Amino acid sequence: MKNYQTALERYREAAENGDLAASRKLGKVLLEEGLRYMEAAALNGDGEALEILSAVLDSANKLLYKGQKQEGRNLLAETDFSQVQAGDVVLFGRHISKDEPMAWKVLDVKEGRVLLLSEDILEYRAFHDKWGLVTWESASIRKYLNGDFLARAFSDKERFIIATTKVEAHENPMCNTDPGRDTRDKVFLLSAVEAERYFPVNLDRRCFYCFADRKAGARPSWWWLRSPGFNEANAASVWEDGTFAYSYVRDVRGGIRPALWVEA
Repeated sequence: MKNYQTALERYREAAENGDLAASRKLGKVLLEEGLRYMEAAALNGDGEALEILSAVLDSANKLLYKGQKQEGRNLLAETDFSQVQAGDVVLFGRHISKDEPMAWKVLDVKEGRVLLLSEDILEYRAFHDKWGLVTWESASIRKYLNGDFLARAFSDKERFIIATTKVEAHENPMCNTDPGRDTRDKVFLLSAVEAERYFPVNLDRRCFYCFADRKAGARPSWWWLRSPGFNEANAASVWEDGTFAYSYVRDVRGGIRPALWVEA
């Protein structure tokens, strides 16, 4: 019991210091305690216990669902997408490799839809898994994002509000390579045109792996775009310093930073 109380106090201290994961964990613990208390109160007809339960549940809900300020960002949990604006950071879905919520940057709000881009690199993966020429239309990363990733990272409710969107085959401004045909996807990568539109400053395109320890000096990673490179055996990318480049499509070191539109 003593160890449990000690752990609870540590979660509470971390939550008070702005640790979102600790806040959610503490909220879940309090909810579980509240539910057990409710069962006992219901069986015994204890009105005072029900009042205590109400306070516990209210405290838990605030810990689970409150928005927080982190590093100057507006971080929103359990988001009402009708209230967000460009520049907000929202929580949506959960990491496949680790049971934690994923953070997304709001890039645009348009006609009842919200464009999200993962704030961090979620994983490393090749743009395509075979040798040869490829565009976004036929790339294995497109199949993965709209298949396994979509199924595992989002609940049924979350998938329902992810819009199927026309993804334009933008040419790469750096070269005249054929970009292939437009597609219709729920999840996609930004094109070079979109990356420059939403991040006109190079430094703003720099990105870190989601579980990298930045305090320990972790370096930014490069990440894929859907535009082609100087030929269809290469795809455009954003380099570690935020500048545009292109990389061979089989390179497994490429960061994946998905984008999607949700219905507001």
